[in-house]
Amino acid sequence: MTARTDSVALAFRSVVKDALIQHYGSLRAAAATLGMDPAQLTRELQTGDFKLMRRLNDDPEALATVVIALFHEFGTRDQNARAKRLVRELRAQLTALETELAEAV
Repeated sequence: MTARTDSVALAFRSVVKDALIQHYGSLRAAAATLGMDPAQLTRELQTGDFKLMRRLNDDPEALATVVIALFHEFGTRDQNARAKRLVRELRAQLTALETELAEAV
């Protein structure tokens, strides 16, 4: 792994950990809710071996919290992808506005 890959992996693990704490209140509570041993959860967060992600499928709100946190951390770094996403969002907003105007008449 390169230094950049290592730093991205570390940031990824940190974002997942912070999102779990944000959603559950603590890693102990996250482990209990997900049916994991707290030590196992801690190991997975340290190694990046996220078997816990499969368990998050049973808790869609927790999964959404993790995904949103990852998006906020990593999703806007590619300026081209960000620009395309903004264009899609603006087009959707314009379509919604046109629909409201058409219904108002």
